[in-house]
Amino acid sequence: MKHNFPEGVSIACTHVHNLKEGKEILHLAIDSDCAIYEEVFNNIADKQYPRFYWGKDDKKISQTYADEDDNDYVWVSFAEFKEFLKGKGKYKTPFKETLKLSDNYTAIVTKENVKVGCQTFTHDTVKQLYQLSLKAQKS
Repeated sequence: MKHNFPEGVSIACTHVHNLKEGKEILHLAIDSDCAIYEEVFNNIADKQYPRFYWGKDDKKISQTYADEDDNDYVWVSFAEFKEFLKGKGKYKTPFKETLKLSDNYTAIVTKENVKVGCQTFTHDTVKQLYQLSLKAQKS
């Protein structure tokens, strides 16, 4: 079995694991020929670094203190993390495109919303703005 963590993305597990779960992850990592930081072996259920992750740069399993607010990772459940180790993980690159609006502003469009500067708008708000723009052009 070979792991299938995606290229260019760090995958982190939302679950704070215990010793039993940590051993399960290590066994799966070894079986899937996935590199593991030595520190993980020495302290599998580290309370300071309670979540597993696979790093995009070093391509190794390690542990982190980060939580789901940290955008450096794609966050998955414990079960999903194990699926990547089994070679059955599913990952789809999220939609994200930019549109330069002016010299000072760029819109960042994602599936969830549209961000311009420090403002975040729902797609419904953008649709309403578009409808007003059409109405103004016809007036």
